[in-house]
Amino acid sequence: MTLDEESQRRTRRFRVGQLPIDDCEMKEVITHLNSHSAASQRACLVVSPNLTNVAIFKSDIRVQDAYQRADFILADGWPLQLAALANKHSKPPLIPGSELLPTWLKQLTKPTNFLIVGGKNGLAISQALVGASDFVSSVKFDDSQWQANSEDFARLGRLLDESQPDVLLLLLGSPKQEVLAMSAIADGFCGVILCIGAAGDFMADMPKRAPKVVQRAKLEWLYRVGQEPARLGPRYLKAVVPFVKTVRKQS
Repeated sequence: MTLDEESQRRTRRFRVGQLPIDDCEMKEVITHLNSHSAASQRACLVVSPNLTNVAIFKSDIRVQDAYQRADFILADGWPLQLAALANKHSKPPLIPGSELLPTWLKQLTKPTNFLIVGGKNGLAISQALVGASDFVSSVKFDDSQWQANSEDFARLGRLLDESQPDVLLLLLGSPKQEVLAMSAIADGFCGVILCIGAAGDFMADMPKRAPKVVQRAKLEWLYRVGQEPARLGPRYLKAVVPFVKTVRKQS
């Protein structure tokens, strides 16, 4: 991305509370990902926040640093669209990670090596990636537990040295994935980094996606809570209150 392109994109950026969001189309993101080269000596970082990130961003300076560095900050959820409208901004396109990843894989233009960090089943996600595109040359993965501490920074560095990926998929949720992304950049990784949470699990159908009618009704979040109530229920409840307060302040 040239300085002019980055400047133009940032003029279309808006905020939900303090959280920045890019008003951009899927086509623009895919074009940039396909044109990126490690020879540019600068990593391409993509993050995909949802409503839970509003509170995380406000309180975690590490996440703020990652978003400041990010090439694209994509709205991953209709609540962010509503917040944009409440802030008298045009309705931004939704580009959830669960759609960005498979869409990009179908449009890959060159042989690409992937490293997966996180996810519920790295083998299943790897197989899904290979099955999605003939341009997926290799996939390495580490789906063990990650804490995003100094030991994990070193572990990630070793994985990057060993696998030499073009793309690093961080499937850990926030703030772990953003913290590890910045660690990879600090270590000199110059490929593409996608911080896309559960997107890999969705590609491997783990957990199963909601029926299409539920997705179109924008209720997949509720379907997911029904599948994993103990994990997702408290997470969403904790996020809703600060999100609503933020939107009310901006409206």
